[in-house]
Amino acid sequence: TRGIKPNFYRAAAIELANLWASVGSGVVRVISDARFEHKAYEELAEHNLIILGGPKSNSIVEKFDQPFHFLSNNSDSSSPFEMGFRVGNCEYVGKGFGLVSLGPISREPKKNTGLLVTVAGSSIEGALNAFEIFKSNLFATNSWQHRIPEFIVSGPSYVRGRNSHMSLEGVVAAGWWGNNWEYLNKSSLALNCK
Repeated sequence: TRGIKPNFYRAAAIELANLWASVGSGVVRVISDARFEHKAYEELAEHNLIILGGPKSNSIVEKFDQPFHFLSNNSDSSSPFEMGFRVGNCEYVGKGFGLVSLGPISREPKKNTGLLVTVAGSSIEGALNAFEIFKSNLFATNSWQHRIPEFIVSGPSYVRGRNSHMSLEGVVAAGWWGNNWEYLNKSSLALNCK
C-alpha cells in the first residue's frame, strides 16, 4: 500500500478475513496491492475483489472504472487518504467521510467481469466508519434480500460502535447504481451535497 498507514488497511483486511472465516465459513486471501500493481487488468477482472483505500493508499484502484470518483489533495502529499469523493454531482470533501461501494470491475456492458467492493475514507475516522458500515450487515442477509444499498457515504457525524448493525445517523448519501452502474437521482439520497 502507498502512504503512511499501510498497517491500518492490512489490519482491516485481516480482521475481515477472520470474520469471513468464522461467520461465513469462507476463505478470503489478503494480498498486498504491491503484488498486483503490474498484473494486467484482464487478470484482475476475473476475480471478485474487496479493495481497501483509494489511489493514494492502494496502487491498483486506478485500474478500475468506478461509478464514483476519488478527489485528491495534491497539496498534502503526506496524507495517505483521499481528500474526499464525488458521487453523482455531489462532492464530500474533508476529514471524516467514508465510502463503501459495490460495483463491477468493468462498466462495459459486454465484458463479463467480477465485482468490486471499495472501502475507503478521507481520514482514519472516515476509513474506520466505512469499514464498520461494510462489516455491519455483511452476514445478516439471505439469498433473496440484500439489506444495504450499493453505495453509502458516511459523514463526519457518523458514530461508530452503537450496536451490531449499522446506524443511519451520520450517513450523507446512499443508493443503488443504475443498470449501467451510473448514478441515478431516483434511486439515491444525497444530503449536504456540495
